[in-house]
Amino acid sequence: MFKSPGRIVYRVLDIEKAKQWYRQVLDADPVFDSPFAVAFPAGASTLVLVPGTGASKGEDRAVVYWAVDDAVASCRRLCELGATPHTDMATMSGMRWATTARGS
Repeated sequence: MFKSPGRIVYRVLDIEKAKQWYRQVLDADPVFDSPFAVAFPAGASTLVLVPGTGASKGEDRAVVYWAVDDAVASCRRLCELGATPHTDMATMSGMRWATTARGS
């Protein structure tokens, strides 16, 4: 059911410093670059940096969007295993998605 992470969103305190660091780590330039988000290719995934205060302020520090065959069934299965719905199911650019918080 779960394939691989498609997109990883990581909240950073200083987006410019993080952009420079990940440029060196990944040896790649961003494929998208704005003050609100910076996206890098990372294998079959995309690493997206967004400004944020981080988990210490109650935000999720990282969010991983997994590629799946059926978003509704996958979300239902995660909840059956103890995950908590974090957002409602939505459609963006023809893709269905939702987020859950991990179980215990």
